[in-house]
Amino acid sequence: MEEFGEGAEFAVDADGSVLREVAHFFKENPFLLIDEKRLATLLCRPLQMVSQSVSTLERAGFLGRRDEETLVCIAGDLVYASSGDAS
Repeated sequence: MEEFGEGAEFAVDADGSVLREVAHFFKENPFLLIDEKRLATLLCRPLQMVSQSVSTLERAGFLGRRDEETLVCIAGDLVYASSGDAS
C-alpha cells in the first residue's frame, strides 16, 4: 500500500477532469458568485485541486475575481474556443 504522509500535495489530474468540472460549473452557472471553498464542497473535490484549476482558468481569462474570494465567470465562450468544438 502506498503511503503519502503528511503534507502530500494534490495536483490536477493528468486528464484535467477537475479543470473541466470547474469550467463546466461556471459555464452552466455564469452569473453565480462563489468562493473556492464553497465550489470545492459543491464539486466534492479537494480544495487544493479546485484552487489549482481556478488559477489556471484565471490565467486563461475564463474566471475573474469580484473581490479577494468571490469568483465570477468572465468569458463563457473560452471553453468552446479552447476545446476546438466551435463550429
